[in-house]
Amino acid sequence: MKKFVFFFLTLLLVSCVHGDGGGYYYTYGRDTLYPLSESSQTALINYEDGVEDLLISIRTNPEGDGLFWIFPVPSNPEDSEIELVEEFPQISGYEPKSKLGLEIKNTRDLMYLSQIYPSSFLMNPLFIVGRGGGTYQESRKDNGISIHQSVEKSGVVSQLISCRDEGGLSNYLSGKGFSVPEDLKSVVEEYIGENYSFVVSWITNKEEYREGLEEGDIALRVKFSTEKIFYPLKMTSIYGEERIPIHVYVLGRVTPELYEDIEYGSVNYFISNEYEIPSELSSFFNADGTIKGLKYSRVRIYTESINLGEDLWFSEGVSNRILLADYLAPLTPIINILFFALFSCLASLVAGLVVYRGKVSLKELIFLGLSNFLTLIGFSIIASRVLSKKPELAGREEKKNRRIWYIPFLLPFAIMIILLIIVGYPIYYDLIQFALYYLFLFIIFGVPVLFLLLISLNLANISGFRTYVIFFSILFLVLSYAGTSFLLEVYPPQEVGFGGYSGFGQIKPTSFGATEMELYITLTNGVGVRVEDVEVFVEGDTEYIDSIPAGGKGEVAFLFLPDFCTPDDLSYDVKVNVSYTNSVTGLNHGGSGRLWGPC
Repeated sequence: MKKFVFFFLTLLLVSCVHGDGGGYYYTYGRDTLYPLSESSQTALINYEDGVEDLLISIRTNPEGDGLFWIFPVPSNPEDSEIELVEEFPQISGYEPKSKLGLEIKNTRDLMYLSQIYPSSFLMNPLFIVGRGGGTYQESRKDNGISIHQSVEKSGVVSQLISCRDEGGLSNYLSGKGFSVPEDLKSVVEEYIGENYSFVVSWITNKEEYREGLEEGDIALRVKFSTEKIFYPLKMTSIYGEERIPIHVYVLGRVTPELYEDIEYGSVNYFISNEYEIPSELSSFFNADGTIKGLKYSRVRIYTESINLGEDLWFSEGVSNRILLADYLAPLTPIINILFFALFSCLASLVAGLVVYRGKVSLKELIFLGLSNFLTLIGFSIIASRVLSKKPELAGREEKKNRRIWYIPFLLPFAIMIILLIIVGYPIYYDLIQFALYYLFLFIIFGVPVLFLLLISLNLANISGFRTYVIFFSILFLVLSYAGTSFLLEVYPPQEVGFGGYSGFGQIKPTSFGATEMELYITLTNGVGVRVEDVEVFVEGDTEYIDSIPAGGKGEVAFLFLPDFCTPDDLSYDVKVNVSYTNSVTGLNHGGSGRLWGPC
């Protein structure tokens, strides 16, 4: 009897350790590369044979005059080329590292379920630097400035220039009607004399530019020679404490050299199953048609601009852990089967060698281990048939306490029933609901399964059979838990919290969500009359809705809230204040609540 009590406690502990918590679920990382709003930077890089091809999304709200972009290129103008394109890639992919982790975790759950009894415990502009007024006049040389290339498309002009001194660049920009901030001048000085070129872009026709955005996307393409992959960050530092989300994608596998001052910086690796290359970008991808298994790296930076004191450089190659995930993630169905077979065979070999001491061959033990794919019941039935054919194992096991040895299986459920009698339903409502749920699972699944299991064990006229089956099951759970736990430390799946809200008044959220440091909220008017001048306040920012009819809905979007859903965050929890005016009484009302959910 002591053996079986110990056996049950071991199984209970294994099951409890497995519990994931009620507030989270697991998935794997996904990503979609697309141009973000005007308040961010999005770029895609292809680097081959010492040549970088940089594609930058140009999105902004062209209000006012004198809007321009400028950034450096670490190459001589003779080795550089610029182009404006009316297409920006939209690539969707999955993260192989977390997908492999999810499949490993799912395999662990399947291993537990195979043993039957644990189942009851499972269940922007880029670098906008000035505004001013004036007209554009072409000039090949202008006080130390050389214009090497000029292109125009969709109401945007871009020029590739080189300059011999900072004063020349200031004169060049001023000559085009752009005011040059003093902070920019000091940053530019650091590039002078270092074999850098500059790319300057501005909008010449606002209507044509807007039409181009409505039809698709406008992107600046810069191709240049460089020994390492490069992305300009330093000029963004002139924005001081302002945070500008930056998303840099690189085809292939690379490692960014993120320096300490970058407060929030992350790198992830993705695979796109299939990507249809736009005809205009075939030269960028050096391919036509469809690319299968396209690998790309993503760097996200979210920090105060003043911290971006250096440009971003990349090294080619990544760790062997990432490379192994790239190889194994597409093979996860096969990997799941192999892990299940490995732990089953190991458990059968160890249990058989300990119990039968060489009386059962290794080949037979491996075969019995593989029968675990039919769950513990199938394993027990097949083992009884295989082992009963061996004369040296004949002889029914000791049947003392045969009627009560399975009591430890029923013990936790008996305790739950007693709890239902002792505790008061109104006081411990949640606990009673919890107990009823597991009692229901046991009645529906546990009783018939336990009955079959007991029959299979008692029919075996084999010495040591019961010990072998129990020892096998314990070893299988322990090995599978230990092995998958180690793998999950290396390849963790993505943990996501469930969303919800609390509080609020008669204006309540009906849907909300967060993506890429943005929060979207849909509010429903439950006042009964039209409300006007609705103000929604979140994290120091306010958005407005003119009016919402009775029973109607209104939407607000908060873009890039400070410290909201940064690259290191898995979930968010924010306070929301809502105020409005009753259109009938003219009185002001308000309410507040909390929103939380996965990032």
